[in-house]
Amino acid sequence: MGRFAPFGFELTHLAEFDGAVFYLAPDPSEPFVAITEALWDRFPDHPPFGGQFETIVPHLSVAGVPFGATREAVEDLLGSDLPIAATRRESR
Repeated sequence: MGRFAPFGFELTHLAEFDGAVFYLAPDPSEPFVAITEALWDRFPDHPPFGGQFETIVPHLSVAGVPFGATREAVEDLLGSDLPIAATRRESR
Protein backbone atom coordinates (compact mmCIF):
# COMPACT_ATOMS: atom_id res chain seq x y z
CA MET A 1 0.00 0.00 0.00
CA GLY A 2 2.95 2.33 0.39
CA ARG A 3 3.22 2.75 -3.38
CA PHE A 4 0.82 5.68 -3.52
CA ALA A 5 2.56 9.02 -3.47
CA PRO A 6 0.91 12.05 -1.92
CA PHE A 7 -1.49 13.88 -4.22
CA GLY A 8 -3.67 16.94 -4.11
CA PHE A 9 -7.39 16.94 -4.64
CA GLU A 10 -10.42 19.12 -4.11
CA LEU A 11 -13.82 18.31 -2.69
CA THR A 12 -15.68 20.04 -5.47
CA HIS A 13 -19.41 19.59 -5.13
CA LEU A 14 -22.27 18.16 -3.15
CA ALA A 15 -23.80 14.99 -4.55
CA GLU A 16 -26.14 12.34 -3.22
CA PHE A 17 -26.76 8.62 -3.17
CA ASP A 18 -30.40 7.75 -3.84
CA GLY A 19 -31.54 10.99 -2.24
CA ALA A 20 -30.63 9.60 1.19
CA VAL A 21 -26.95 10.38 1.78
CA PHE A 22 -25.23 13.61 0.81
CA TYR A 23 -21.51 13.59 0.08
CA LEU A 24 -18.67 15.72 -1.19
CA ALA A 25 -17.05 14.38 -4.35
CA PRO A 26 -13.26 14.53 -4.81
CA ASP A 27 -11.56 15.68 -7.98
CA PRO A 28 -9.64 13.84 -9.19
CA SER A 29 -11.41 10.68 -8.03
CA GLU A 30 -9.16 8.19 -9.84
CA PRO A 31 -6.42 8.01 -7.17
CA PHE A 32 -9.03 7.08 -4.55
CA VAL A 33 -10.38 4.36 -6.83
CA ALA A 34 -6.83 3.02 -7.30
CA ILE A 35 -6.22 2.94 -3.53
CA THR A 36 -9.56 1.19 -2.93
CA GLU A 37 -8.79 -1.38 -5.63
CA ALA A 38 -5.33 -2.01 -4.15
CA LEU A 39 -6.90 -2.65 -0.75
CA TRP A 40 -9.42 -4.99 -2.35
CA ASP A 41 -6.59 -6.85 -4.15
CA ARG A 42 -4.82 -7.26 -0.82
CA PHE A 43 -7.98 -8.31 1.03
CA PRO A 44 -10.16 -10.02 -1.62
CA ASP A 45 -12.62 -11.38 0.94
CA HIS A 46 -13.54 -7.79 1.88
CA PRO A 47 -14.84 -5.94 -1.20
CA PRO A 48 -15.61 -2.22 -0.93
CA PHE A 49 -18.92 -1.61 0.86
CA GLY A 50 -19.35 -5.35 1.34
CA GLY A 51 -19.79 -5.87 -2.40
CA GLN A 52 -23.14 -4.02 -2.43
CA PHE A 53 -22.21 -1.78 -5.34
CA GLU A 54 -20.60 -2.47 -8.72
CA THR A 55 -18.90 0.91 -9.00
CA ILE A 56 -16.45 2.52 -6.57
CA VAL A 57 -17.58 6.10 -5.92
CA PRO A 58 -15.02 8.02 -3.86
CA HIS A 59 -16.79 10.36 -1.48
CA LEU A 60 -16.89 12.04 1.90
CA SER A 61 -20.32 11.50 3.47
CA VAL A 62 -21.53 14.67 5.18
CA ALA A 63 -25.23 14.17 5.99
CA GLY A 64 -28.16 11.86 5.56
CA VAL A 65 -31.91 12.10 5.23
CA PRO A 66 -32.38 9.55 8.05
CA PHE A 67 -30.79 12.15 10.34
CA GLY A 68 -33.11 14.93 9.18
CA ALA A 69 -30.85 16.50 6.56
CA THR A 70 -32.13 18.08 3.38
CA ARG A 71 -30.07 19.05 0.37
CA GLU A 72 -30.94 22.71 0.92
CA ALA A 73 -29.80 22.59 4.56
CA VAL A 74 -26.50 20.97 3.64
CA GLU A 75 -25.92 23.50 0.83
CA ASP A 76 -26.65 26.32 3.29
CA LEU A 77 -24.12 24.91 5.77
CA LEU A 78 -21.46 24.59 3.09
CA GLY A 79 -22.14 28.09 1.84
CA SER A 80 -19.31 29.23 -0.37
CA ASP A 81 -16.73 26.88 1.20
CA LEU A 82 -16.47 24.67 -1.89
CA PRO A 83 -14.17 23.67 -3.35
CA ILE A 84 -12.11 22.49 -0.40
CA ALA A 85 -8.47 21.83 -1.29
CA ALA A 86 -6.69 18.95 0.45
CA THR A 87 -3.70 16.65 0.13
CA ARG A 88 -3.66 12.89 0.63
CA ARG A 89 -0.30 12.36 2.32
CA GLU A 90 0.23 8.80 3.56
CA SER A 91 -0.87 5.19 3.64
CA ARG A 92 -1.10 3.25 6.83
